[in-house]
Amino acid sequence: MRKALVVFCLFAGVPTAVTAQEGPGDRVYKFTVAGVNDRDTAKLLQKALMEHAGVSACTYVLECQCFKLAVNMPMDRAMLAQWIAGGGHVLEGDVQVSDGTVLGAPPEPLAPR
Repeated sequence: MRKALVVFCLFAGVPTAVTAQEGPGDRVYKFTVAGVNDRDTAKLLQKALMEHAGVSACTYVLECQCFKLAVNMPMDRAMLAQWIAGGGHVLEGDVQVSDGTVLGAPPEPLAPR
């Protein structure tokens, strides 16, 4: 009985994601963040992202080590990168948008010859 109570407390007491319900007309942005590969690290950034106006949901998906952010306004990659930088992190790679567009990462500068 005691062991079952401890297991229950562990699962009940640790939220897996900071989320809100996605609203009608929201666009969902799927992206990865450098150095974020576990839920504990992701939680802090999720909370920071949820504080921005227009954000209705933010979920971290452990299987792909990516975030899904639902926003009621269009965003560009620079704006999303700025929000993430405000949380102390760096946006990594392309951003997939629910309308089918991809916000590509800027090209790497060429090395001097």
